[in-house]
Amino acid sequence: MYYDCMNLKIDKNKCIRCHACVKECVYMALATDESGFPAEAANGIQNCSHCQHCMMICPAAALSIDGITPEQCSPAGNEPDPQQLLSLIRNRRSFRFYKRENIDKEVIASLLDSIRYSPTGMNRRALHLSVIDDYTVMDSVRDYVNNKILALPKDSAAYSVFEASMSAIREGRDPIFRHAPHLLLVSTREYVGVDPFIALSYFELLAQASGVATVWCGRAHAVFEMVTPELLKNTFYIPEGHVPGYVMLFGTPAISFKRGPVPPVVPIKIAARPN
Repeated sequence: MYYDCMNLKIDKNKCIRCHACVKECVYMALATDESGFPAEAANGIQNCSHCQHCMMICPAAALSIDGITPEQCSPAGNEPDPQQLLSLIRNRRSFRFYKRENIDKEVIASLLDSIRYSPTGMNRRALHLSVIDDYTVMDSVRDYVNNKILALPKDSAAYSVFEASMSAIREGRDPIFRHAPHLLLVSTREYVGVDPFIALSYFELLAQASGVATVWCGRAHAVFEMVTPELLKNTFYIPEGHVPGYVMLFGTPAISFKRGPVPPVVPIKIAARPN
């Protein structure tokens, strides 16, 4: 739908011909017809990024695009209090201790739904989400990965990377997955590699607000690529043409923090006006 059509519809009984939608479109996918109504431009299909800004700003709710109508959209507004949002950002923590229990699947579904609203490069929406929503499945992945790490040949490139983890695994600890009950792996096409990080940032903040603990897990990302690449296709069902972006672990926190951090001050330099 997003690449072969615009499915642009104008309700001429509602349209006030203010041309706000045409002016808003920086890609010039919209134009004005001989009657003054907005219409698809000559190269509209090729130019349209499907951002849907045109529909969102229409004061008369007269424009539909991509098969979506204004009536299907939620009202704008109801923004969070800035200080509350800043407090959420300040108090976000990485959790490495989790309770051995499943998060309610409806809560997980709500957290994942937030990713639909995260921005992507050129609005390509090329993300694929792979989720483990049951700790028994996570246990099987954990055991499989740990056994593969312990069986690494000493002359392999991965051995030197995971050698320090081997003793912890033998002692019953979980240096890769931190005993987390759930995992989210976001993959994407190679040309928009930053998009998974944006998506996981949205997921993480909503998780924090929902009382769900998270941690960015570079070790899991590395192990899937270097030790168990077969899991990417056979367990996480990553589509052809996609590459793993990053991994986030999540679950019910086993500990609670009593205070927020005081990180170092980040140097800020205001750009000078060009001479």
